[in-house]
Amino acid sequence: MFFNSYSFLLFFPIVVVIYFLFPKKKQMLWLLAASYFFYMCWDVRAVLLLLSVTVVTYVGGLWVEKYSGGGILYI
Repeated sequence: MFFNSYSFLLFFPIVVVIYFLFPKKKQMLWLLAASYFFYMCWDVRAVLLLLSVTVVTYVGGLWVEKYSGGGILYI
């Protein structure tokens, strides 16, 4: 699926409508799942890369939060 395809023209409004139907705490999880689906439609191997980047970024964010005193770290 590409951004300029008819399938994306159907996919995007569905994702947006469902996004606003979810409670605030679940909206980001929905966007993550929709993103994985979008990239999986293009190439399944891209999902493995996306999953590894997601895990590394999440763990890195937890590490920064832990060692910055729980606040925002300004460099």
